[in-house]
Amino acid sequence: MVITPDEPITEDMRRLPDRITEVLDYVPGHLVVIRYIRHCYIKDVADGLHSKKIMAAKPERPINRCLADAALLAQIICDKYCDHLPLYRQLQRFERSGVQIGSSTFNSWVEKIAQLLTPLYDLLQEEVLSSNYVRIDETPIKVLDRAKEKNIHQGYLWYYQSSKACFIQYHRSRGSEPPDEMLQNFQGKIQTDGYGVYDHFEENEHIKLFGCWAHARRKIFEVSKAHPSLTEAPLEFIGELYLIEKQIKKQGLDVAEASLLRQQKAGTPLMKLKHWMYKTKPKLKPKMKLYKAIEYIQKRWKKLIRYLWHGEVQIDNNLIENAIRPAALGRKNYLFAGSQDAAERTALFYSLIGSCKMAGVNPLEWLTDVIKNINNQPIQKLHLLLPSNWKSQQG
Repeated sequence: MVITPDEPITEDMRRLPDRITEVLDYVPGHLVVIRYIRHCYIKDVADGLHSKKIMAAKPERPINRCLADAALLAQIICDKYCDHLPLYRQLQRFERSGVQIGSSTFNSWVEKIAQLLTPLYDLLQEEVLSSNYVRIDETPIKVLDRAKEKNIHQGYLWYYQSSKACFIQYHRSRGSEPPDEMLQNFQGKIQTDGYGVYDHFEENEHIKLFGCWAHARRKIFEVSKAHPSLTEAPLEFIGELYLIEKQIKKQGLDVAEASLLRQQKAGTPLMKLKHWMYKTKPKLKPKMKLYKAIEYIQKRWKKLIRYLWHGEVQIDNNLIENAIRPAALGRKNYLFAGSQDAAERTALFYSLIGSCKMAGVNPLEWLTDVIKNINNQPIQKLHLLLPSNWKSQQG
């Protein structure tokens, strides 16, 4: 925008450099209609009795007979699963822009996009489980179920995270069945919180089970207000373990170097903590929270200290807990999944979007490109569309 002085410009004036002022404004997002005009012709054939119609081919669409194009479909998915905006609120926003879309149509678009991306979801599972180190956690999700007394079933999203990607599976159960099925052919290291459903993996010769120091610390911290003098020492000892991790990160140590530093420096605070628990526990009553916190750590001691000898393993499970936060925010906004199928779609989209974030990929750009091109991607090259691989192909 160019602004001229109020005073008339005359020949005796000399032009000085422009003064530029920048302000930040907002142009509301808007929908556009793209009109494809296909030229049609008719041509007489040689016998003079028949004619042939010649017409330009239809532009390819991500979903057959779907009004929405790739960018709009990607935006709908991002609005719900990145920004936690329920579909009915998105519809209200479109209505304010003068666009009427039926809720059943809107829901069918989301369903069809999930179907379109299912092959990538399956490949993502293979990619995560092919890693030799997987972090695991679970979080509840309410699912509409008319067969239940309150019409709601408490299901769970099970998270499996490698260093490159995150795979999420919906399951009705929080028991051992989901991880048992998922990890039946897995060989490597798994890291979990203190939930007992994972304990039997200690007996699996192909799996090493690692604990979470963040959960161990939290147990003691939760009773620190009631017992400040008693809990100061153990919190300090655990804090020393985290200072070692900061040093590893600051120095950019590799796996072998990280393991060596842990073994050199973590032994002293660990022995102090172990001695403190041995000395303190007999003085407490079994019903006291601090007693239970000590017991929690003692029962999981082997799993908690195992990370010392494996530099690639984190000291805690916080990375996967951070990955779960979008689901927690989603619960506050759309409350429940409308069906088991909807819960499974939620797992799919959180998996793909979460993996985009881990790869440093803009989910909206990735979804737009993949929705537009996945139908033309050869099956043997489908893995190139996974977020971590897709990023490396972008100029």
